[in-house]
Amino acid sequence: MFNNPNIIKLHNAGVFLYKNFITQNDRVTTVINVENLQDDKWTDKWPRVHGVNMDNRANNFFGGNFNKNWTLPIYTDEMKRINFNLKDVFGDKYLFLPEFKITRMINGQTLAAHKDHNVHDTEDDVLVGYVAYFNDFEGGEISYPEINFTYHPQAGDLILHYGSLLHEVLPIKKGPRYTIAGECIKKEYFDKFAKNTYNVDKH
Repeated sequence: MFNNPNIIKLHNAGVFLYKNFITQNDRVTTVINVENLQDDKWTDKWPRVHGVNMDNRANNFFGGNFNKNWTLPIYTDEMKRINFNLKDVFGDKYLFLPEFKITRMINGQTLAAHKDHNVHDTEDDVLVGYVAYFNDFEGGEISYPEINFTYHPQAGDLILHYGSLLHEVLPIKKGPRYTIAGECIKKEYFDKFAKNTYNVDKH
């Protein structure tokens, strides 16, 4: 599926891993920047794509127990570099959507089981979902209940999975957990809804 030799298959159902995808310097610098953000730079809204209101879905995912878990977009050199590297991972075969918001999960929080492919309320729009990890934490494994597979990420990991795979985040035992997450979508969906909205080069 991916031509990059750094990407290994974790499960034949469509789960992949890129170790040390985020460099140590970019991880450490980003975590320091995030932890120094003022309160008004965090939001409890989840504006994932082109104005789609995800607040209700976020409430369902987090059981209504979340408070300012997402940063506003961060256009640092580190985040730009990470997005360019993500774009390279997916190449021309997939339409990569840049993501400049960081998600924070704290002790006790979970992410309910869901599939990325209908996150935009359009069936099978997402081909591949991804999560990149900035730090180490306890708990918070990414789990795929339909295939009985669980992986505990480490700092720097990039996890990729098919958009049709049901997955969840198990409870955080010792956090925080800092990640960016996003997707690659079908061209026809991009042309219809997101064209000119997502462009890593413009930042």
